[in-house]
Amino acid sequence: MLNSNNLSADRKIISFISFFLFSGYYFILILVFSLGLKNYSRYITVPLRLILCFLMIYLIFRLKKKWNKFVRLFILFSIIYISKIFYTEIIITDEGFLSRSWYIYILYYLSFSFLPLITFYSINFSKYYKNILNTILASGLLLNIFAIYFYIDIIFYGVGRLNLAKYNGFLIDTLNPLSLGYSGALLITLSLNELLNNRNKIVRSNIYLLILIVTSLILFFLSSSRGPLIAILVSIILILKISNLKGKINALILILLSIPVVVHLIKFTGSNIIERILASIIKGDTSERWELYNEALNEFIKNPFLGGRIEISGIYPHNLFLEILMGTGILGLILFLPLIIVSFKLGFRIVKMNPEYAFLMIVLINGFIQYMFSGSIYGAILLFAPMGIILSKSK
Repeated sequence: MLNSNNLSADRKIISFISFFLFSGYYFILILVFSLGLKNYSRYITVPLRLILCFLMIYLIFRLKKKWNKFVRLFILFSIIYISKIFYTEIIITDEGFLSRSWYIYILYYLSFSFLPLITFYSINFSKYYKNILNTILASGLLLNIFAIYFYIDIIFYGVGRLNLAKYNGFLIDTLNPLSLGYSGALLITLSLNELLNNRNKIVRSNIYLLILIVTSLILFFLSSSRGPLIAILVSIILILKISNLKGKINALILILLSIPVVVHLIKFTGSNIIERILASIIKGDTSERWELYNEALNEFIKNPFLGGRIEISGIYPHNLFLEILMGTGILGLILFLPLIIVSFKLGFRIVKMNPEYAFLMIVLINGFIQYMFSGSIYGAILLFAPMGIILSKSK
């Protein structure tokens, strides 16, 4: 009875963590914004992160799984990274200060990076993977429905990209379009995989999955972001690779049938994603990314072994490896690179042996692409959660 109660409690905790670490967090943000409480959002999100940290620490200590060499490498990397947060805070110059209070970075890193990897490493994935997947999909559907309802006027107006709404007379607060874009990309690819390769009937309703795909597409086009598109395309390649002949045929049919739907949604949302892609191809990247990359490289060159600051002028470089080199130097890269290599190598082996675990690699691919083009390592939940599960399978 005690073991049964523990399993039930663990299942609820894991579901709660999975809900709020992924799309559920953005659902809460939209809810807060819709109530006009953006300026007070920290009073909700910070306690939520603290609760998540407490629950993850509880699971880690209760399950007491022995850490392998890769987890120890990650812990050493984390010690160096957190020390560089203090280092950056101490350097008070016009170019060196952090954009947030130092303890916020530590809370972010603990709740979205460090603890998720250790927690998901510690759990028995084979027992709880259905709960994790179903919770991610359910939280995504809630986010999609509420976001579409909240942004319906913006969608009908056709602003091109969500962050342009304020320039078209809309006074409501909006989420970062990248957040919605990458959330949409993850939900589209997870739902598509379940639709084509639902071997274990994890999600029984195809209608449910189709609703997830369509609503996620609306938010994806509203974000008009190129990184999420790359995540979708790479994930689809993986899905096709693991699909049997029937799945491949169904995928081809679904893609053909989806073309008019996609065209209609682009027009409906006023998405300018096509224009942004063409501009990137013809003119190159016109954003300030190359400037960020150069600043990161210069910071690394000045401090090659241990790295320098984790941010320059309050901005991170929007590239996983440049951020690691800039902030933790060659030492940090030596510690972190094996984790990435082993995660992908072992992850593909796991999927080959157990195709029902394909969603694990889909999350990892989405996370890796996201943090190669945007986002920072202190909020890389889509990268560290699947890494934790995969590294638990290593010897």
